[in-house]
Amino acid sequence: MDELASRAGAWLARTATAPERHTAAVVADRFDRVTWHDTYEQSAALRDLAAELGDHHDRHGHHTADLLTDVFLAAYKAGPRLREPAAMDPSRL
Repeated sequence: MDELASRAGAWLARTATAPERHTAAVVADRFDRVTWHDTYEQSAALRDLAAELGDHHDRHGHHTADLLTDVFLAAYKAGPRLREPAAMDPSRL
């Protein structure tokens, strides 16, 4: 019985999904994200800044969008909470 349990454990470990890694450092709920998206859509200056930063520093555009979101949320939220480094995508550390 112990042998079967050890085999099952090894099999189950292979099928377990990796923990989700976040690309945003500031913890936000859906209302915070909606506020950010509304602000971004209404501000041509923010969109221009995102495009300029993306052209110079981020060829894929993902890091720039996450950075601008984090900056906005850090200023917008009364008490912003940061994610633990272990919960972050390694490309964002």
